[in-house]
Formats: sequence, structure tokens, C-alpha cells
Amino acid sequence: MTRPIHAVPSWAPALCLAAQFCTAAFEVQAQTPTPTCTANNQVSTAATATNGGLCSDLSANQNLTVTSSGSITATSASGISVASGATGNTLINNGAITTNNLSASLSGIGIRGANSGTITNNGTITTNVNSAGISAGNSNTITNTSNGTITTQGADSAGISAGDSNIVANDGTITTASSPGIQAGSSNQITNRGDVTAANSTNGAVRITGTGNTLSNTGRITATTGKGISGPATSSITTLSNTVNPAVSGSGRIQGSTDGIDVGFIGSLTNNAGAFISGQLGAGIVLTRTAGTATASVANSGTISGGTYGVNYGGNTISTLTNSGLIQGGTQAAVNAAAITRLDNNAGGRIVSTSSDGVRSAGAITRLTNSGEISGGTNGISAGSIGTLTNNAGAAIEGTNGDGINSTGAITRLTNSGEISGGVNGISA
Repeated sequence: MTRPIHAVPSWAPALCLAAQFCTAAFEVQAQTPTPTCTANNQVSTAATATNGGLCSDLSANQNLTVTSSGSITATSASGISVASGATGNTLINNGAITTNNLSASLSGIGIRGANSGTITNNGTITTNVNSAGISAGNSNTITNTSNGTITTQGADSAGISAGDSNIVANDGTITTASSPGIQAGSSNQITNRGDVTAANSTNGAVRITGTGNTLSNTGRITATTGKGISGPATSSITTLSNTVNPAVSGSGRIQGSTDGIDVGFIGSLTNNAGAFISGQLGAGIVLTRTAGTATASVANSGTISGGTYGVNYGGNTISTLTNSGLIQGGTQAAVNAAAITRLDNNAGGRIVSTSSDGVRSAGAITRLTNSGEISGGTNGISAGSIGTLTNNAGAAIEGTNGDGINSTGAITRLTNSGEISGGVNGISA
């Protein structure tokens, strides 16, 4: 047990500067000593730090290791911080960090890193307005472990805010009031195996602002008010996978009160068996990039559901859509795209819209094979033209109030061994 003392020992600064491992476990009544943070040094503290954090506002930090296992409270300052141009630093929180930002600028960050470093939260981080839980630049490895909890309040207060080319992993809990749980720029590898929840974020529970990102979810991404995953029309995700973890109840879920996913473009999306992507009032998935030359693939064995569209790829072309699960739309089509090169609806697969078309393509559908159900409140399938359409035995294409198949252009080849029906016409071309 350490004995409280009333002044910092005169030898403490010298010891911290000289030693390769610096420990500040002693306490003072007037002010808790902060370990000296110098290049190539290791800093560890179990003390209670007030009136600022560890290594805050330093000029240059290189190859610094900072481990906090105590309690840090900072007012309008970061809990653990290195200079913006620093590289190669390792910042670890095993304790509790609380910041209370009193200014309008982005300060009071829980852990502020820089570039080419490692940031790990194995404890708790709680921040106020304009205060991210973890903020970092480029080329870092950022981890919120299974024991880690990040809670933020107010605007500009992302749980994890990362620049470009980072590896971001969440195995714990991230909860925000009105900011993204995870926000990232370009070329990031994002993995969520925990819980990311945004209570009232118009920018989504996960926000992608740049291009060339990958995202893997085996946890839960939830926006109780807003979008599950969002980004501007210029944003892109190269590959996105959503998978159930059998050991975690309710995993493999991406949900938004508006859209489940709303980004510029997704190159390849896989929603595996049992996984769930949902937009309660909007689309399950919507792409907002307007370039018609962009092509994307979708593989669904789970559920993709929207209050409007199920899958809305707008002005983009779906190169391959393979469905063995459920894709469901409400007021709009279950599947909507500028063109579809190949669509395979496998046995047991359902593509259903309660009020509109099951499948809608403004342009051509080059090849469509149906072994399941494609149905719409209007048309089952609506397209500019259809190259080859095969409806196998036991399969159904239905349009309740319109046509089973409606093509404004030619249908080059149609083979039917199942059922095609419509409230108006079975087939109209």
C-alpha cells in the first residue's frame, strides 16, 4: 500500500527520465504527479490523475509506450495524448478515463493518438461534447477489447474516429448519443465483433467518409435513430460482410431506424445465413453513387429488409446477385438497380415487395434464374429488357396487381417450368 505524501519527491522526475520503465504509483494531496513522457520511454501509472491527463500537449513523441491502469480525469484536455506529428507510439488504457470538455473545439478526447501507432482500450472511456473516445490519424492499429467500454455524449463525439489506412477492431461496447460509434476515412480495415450503438446520429452508427474501406461485422451495429452504416455519395466500401457468431445472441445485425446501410458504393456485399440488415423506414441497403458504370455484387443467405427498398442500387449496376434468403421491400421494390447482369434466386430464396415490384431494373437484366419466389404487390419482375430468363420447377414469379413479368423491351429467351402469374398479365413484353 502506498502512503500519501504532500509533495512530489525531488528524485521522481530524474527517475522517470532515466528509467526505461517509469511508474507513478504514489499520491499527493495537492497534485498527483504525472510521469515524464519522453522518446523511447515506457510510462505506466496506477495513480489518480487530475487537472489533465498523461503525456498531454507534448511537442514530439516517438516510440513512446503509455499504459494507464488508474483513473484519469481531464477538463478540456485529452486523457492520454501525443503530438499530432508523432509516430510509433503505444497507448493503452486499462483503467478509467473521463473527460469533460468545456470548449467548442474538438478537445477532451479520451485517447488521442497520431500515426503508425497502437491504441488499445481495455477499460472505460467516457467523454462529453466535441470529445471522441479515441481519435487517431493514419496507419494505426486501434482496438476496443472485449473488456473495453466507450461512451460519448453530444455532437462531434465519435466513439472511435480514425483517419486513413487504420486497422480498427471493436470487441467491446461503444455507445454514442448523437455521433457515430466508429468513424473512418479511406482504406481502413474495420472489424466489429462487439456492440456499436448510436442513439441519435444522423451520420450513422458507423460512418465511412472516404473510399476503399473493408468492413466485417459479426456483432451488432445499431442506430436507434438514424442509419446503421452511412457515408456520402463519394464514399465506398470494397467488401462488406455480415455474419452471425453462434456464440453471441443477436449477432450479425446491422440496423437503422431509417436505412440499414446508406453509402456511396459497395463493391461486394455478403449477408450470410441468419444475418440481418434492416432499415425500418428506409432501405435495407441503398447506394447513392450516381455513376452508372459502377458494378457491384450481392450475396444474401440471411435477411435484407427495408420499409421502402430492400436493396436499392439506384444508378449502379448489379453484376451478380445471389439470393438464398429473404430480400424484402415495403413501399418500393425489393431489388432495384440501373441494370442487372446476373440474378440467381435459389431454392428457398424469396425476393418480395408488399407494394411494388419484386425485381426492378431500369435497364437490361442479362440473365435471371429463379428457383424460389419473386413476387411484388405490382409486378414480379420489371425490366427494360431481359436476355435469358429461366423459371425452374417449383419456382414462382407473381405480380399481385400488375404483371408477373413486365418488360418494356424484348425477352430474348424464356424457359418456364414453374408458375408465372399476374393480376393483369402473366407476361407482358
